[in-house]
Formats: sequence, structure tokens, C-alpha cells
Amino acid sequence: FTPITIAFMSHRPFPWTSEYRKQAIFLFSVLLVMCCLIFTDISKELFGRQFSLYMLLPMIVWAALSFNSRAVGLVLLIISFSSLFSVVSGRGYFGINSLSNLVDLWGFLVILGILGVTLSAANYQRNRARYNLERSELSLKRAQHVSKTGSWELDIVKNRLQWSEETYRIFGMDHDSPLSLEILFKCIYPDDAGKVAVAWQAALHGDTYNIEHRILVQGEIKWVRQQAELDFAANGTAVFALGTLADISESKLAEAALFESRQNQQTIIDTASDAVIQTDERGVIKGWN
Repeated sequence: FTPITIAFMSHRPFPWTSEYRKQAIFLFSVLLVMCCLIFTDISKELFGRQFSLYMLLPMIVWAALSFNSRAVGLVLLIISFSSLFSVVSGRGYFGINSLSNLVDLWGFLVILGILGVTLSAANYQRNRARYNLERSELSLKRAQHVSKTGSWELDIVKNRLQWSEETYRIFGMDHDSPLSLEILFKCIYPDDAGKVAVAWQAALHGDTYNIEHRILVQGEIKWVRQQAELDFAANGTAVFALGTLADISESKLAEAALFESRQNQQTIIDTASDAVIQTDERGVIKGWN
């Protein structure tokens, strides 16, 4: 009953993609061929010798590490029925009907069952950890996309820069584009490059890195805000930086529109021929022309 128990153990649904289906077909094709060679007399007729049971162990390992517990259970069922067929028919590895052979059969199935249970449980834990990690990464990507905030890492010593998916999107660059600190500075709007360089140099000496500046993205100007924390070696040299980059273009446009609206309103008030008095909702005078 070990194979049936494994098959219905609690497990997370398996993503049966086309690639996994092809691998499963190949696995069970190889397994059926191996069972035919081991549990019948075909191997003796073709190769002059009986194939060993140990050739089936990789099948269990393959099923446990590549698929879920149901695949392991199915592999064990096929092997179990093939072994019983060998005993009943008197052919193949267990073809000699003896007490010793029956004990060997029992021990063989027990070993395979224990191996399958152990590997399947280990694989379940591994898949669950991988699933949780992938879900966390997906949630992080969605959160960054919604907030229009990317992240970046910089190995200062090796000048190795890494961007998140959202950071690539903000800069309008492909994921396979080469990255370095020099390439990043080339994307900065020329009038802002100087203040960004000053802020970065100050951060390398321990100051806070928090700056708003413009970048050029395929001819379009965007506003971004960068913040970063730096790690320093024992001698005080900066070695690593972890930062965020937020697209604040919309808020900057809103600020500019609000400023323009207020300027227009003030111009109208200043040029009016009649007296204009501004009050708030409590009647307090806020201004006049």
C-alpha cells in the first residue's frame, strides 16, 4: 500500500507544463522498458544476462526530484506490479519461486517505498520553499509596478550594478542591457548630472543619499527620486549600495500644473480693475490685489 499512500499524500498541485509532460512521457517510457528487461526474460534473450534491480533506483530518484508524490506513487505501482508479474509468471529477476526470492521481493519493495517516501517528502519541502519564494518575488514585482518604484544594487568595488524589473521599465531599457555606474550617469539629464554626482560622492563618505533628478528615456524627460543605503568596510570605504528609484513624473507634472494655475489666478487678480479680496472658508482674508 506504500505507492497508494504516497499517491494521495497532501501535496501542492504540480504545474504540468508542456516541458514537464514531455519529461514525464520520457520517464515512464524508460521505466516500462526497464521493467520489461528486468522482470521478463527479454534481457537474457537479447543480451545474454539478467539486468539488475538497481537500475530502477534512478527512476525513483528522477520521479521524486522532478515531479510530485503522485508521480512517485505511479512509478512504485508500476514496479510493484511488474515484480509480482515476475513472481507469478516465473520469468525475469524473481522468476525462481523460492522463499528466498519472496523475501528479496518483499525487501526490494520496502526499500523502494522508503526511498520514494523520503525523496518525495524532501522534494515537497523543496517545492514549497520554491513556491513561496516565487510568490514573494511576484508580489514584490507587482508592488513595485503599482508604486512605480524600482530597486537596484551596486557592488561598488566591482562596479557591478543590478536593477529590478521595474527599474528597467522606468529607464526604458531591455533586461539584457549592460549596466554600470557610468551607464547610469549617462541616462541622467545633463543639467542634473552635476548635483547627482556631488550627492553620490557625499554618500560614499557617509552622507544620506536622497535626491530627486531628471533622466532621459528615449528622448522623454522623467523625474525620479533615488534613495540608498551604503555598506562600508572597516577602513571606511564604501563597498555596497542598496537603493530604490521611484518614478515621480506624475507628481512633478501635478505640481507644475498647480503652480501654473496659481500663477494664472494671481495674474488675473493683480490685473483686475476692481478690488479683489481672497478669503478662506472661515472668512479670514488671505490676500488682495
